[in-house]
Amino acid sequence: LSFMALGLQACGGGGGGSVNTNSLAGSVIKGPLSGATVFIDSDEDGILDPGELSAVTDDSGRYEIAGATADDKITVLAKGAIDVWGDGSPITDDLILTAPAGASVVTPLTTIIAEAGVDPADLAAALGIVVPEGQSLLTWDYSNDATNTEVVKAEAASRAIVAQAKTLT
Repeated sequence: LSFMALGLQACGGGGGGSVNTNSLAGSVIKGPLSGATVFIDSDEDGILDPGELSAVTDDSGRYEIAGATADDKITVLAKGAIDVWGDGSPITDDLILTAPAGASVVTPLTTIIAEAGVDPADLAAALGIVVPEGQSLLTWDYSNDATNTEVVKAEAASRAIVAQAKTLT
């Protein structure tokens, strides 16, 4: 998957979410990320600017951004966040994750989808991940079932993508 480097804006520069008219809610998953800054990057510069809508993920990686809508692309600054499934250490890299409008999870996989324009079903198939019926890589919150075989595949793919991105910077 040569497009991986294009999709992940990493190292240098995800129950599922719900949407209502007043806020945008979802999960950040690279292992669930606690303490990550989630925001609507209005000027698409990868920096949380004054006035941009934002929130911080809770201990389960969940967020809710007041005033945002399903039409907004989501950006996550993961530096300093804790990978709940990891060793408990803060992320020290300048890891930026994104998800396209309509997504309710933000992962390294959604970053590839958002940044490289890859179809979610094609990416899942290429990685051998069977997403539950009625879900896609943009909506599947696999953070609450760490032992499911497909979850293990998705998390392994996410970790491999981040590791590969680190070697490119």
